[in-house]
Amino acid sequence: MTKWLMICLSIIIITGVNGCSQPKTDQTIIDLSAQEKQPVPDELVRAGQFLNEGKPGEAARISRKWEKKNKNSVWIDHAIYYQARGNFQTQKYYRSFKYYEKLLDQYVSSKFYEQSLFEEVDLAEIFLGGWKRHVLGLIILPTRLEGIKILERTEQRWPGSELASRALLMQAEHYYNRKMYIEAQQTCHIIIENYPRCKEYQRAMYLVAEASYAQFQGILYDTGCLDEALIRYEQYKLEFPKQAVDLQVDNRIDAIHAYQALKDFEVVDFYIRTHKIEAACHQLKAIQVRWSGTEWENRARTLLIELNPENELNVK
Repeated sequence: MTKWLMICLSIIIITGVNGCSQPKTDQTIIDLSAQEKQPVPDELVRAGQFLNEGKPGEAARISRKWEKKNKNSVWIDHAIYYQARGNFQTQKYYRSFKYYEKLLDQYVSSKFYEQSLFEEVDLAEIFLGGWKRHVLGLIILPTRLEGIKILERTEQRWPGSELASRALLMQAEHYYNRKMYIEAQQTCHIIIENYPRCKEYQRAMYLVAEASYAQFQGILYDTGCLDEALIRYEQYKLEFPKQAVDLQVDNRIDAIHAYQALKDFEVVDFYIRTHKIEAACHQLKAIQVRWSGTEWENRARTLLIELNPENELNVK
């Protein structure tokens, strides 16, 4: 009986948690202009001092207590930030996440806004690194989706910034490492198109090529991804020749050429198996033109003669 009770309780908790995994805010932008006319409350001054003294737990505790009693204060952003930072430094990451989101959603004029954007990206790195959320000591939930959401919102909240390009690259790297190559490719395209002067541009140029190349499943499947990868590798070589040598980009390009040639010969093999010799010969002549000056041209010439010795006088 106890076992079934625990299972049912777990299901209820998982359902409830998944239904509200993202912190809800009313999206109301709070005006903080009145701060110019009022001094910072003593409790919040102490909270800031506690953070500076390496006592984040105390900073979060007194800020939370103050917030409950002063919900309409113009200094509420300070209390929220100190709770976000205090919880972060005591490794209560999910609670920290909720406070950061509240500040960034509602207090865009806060002096902590820009700082919070940077710090929340650090939090995203922790979430994507495998940190898991514990619920009532019974369930362990991944926070990968929260990490991705932070990175997406960072680019939306501060478009065009260096932090936005950093967040996008983190997102692309995460997708690539999880073999979500299409998503990695799409995210890299955003960096390449919108952030051509950022320091992440070079990495994005290489990663988009790698993500395209990684989608290749073999010559029996569509090879369009190789065409995209080849274009990207060639662009990378053109823009970053030294780095291309270090990363052995030429080896990738040679491998792509080999796969493309093998794909062409696979078409020839299909025609031969289906007794369409004339079509096979036509394809082999096309291979000679496409791969002129390579071993593939020689292989095509040899096979063309084998299929029809009369072709010997007509092939290069």
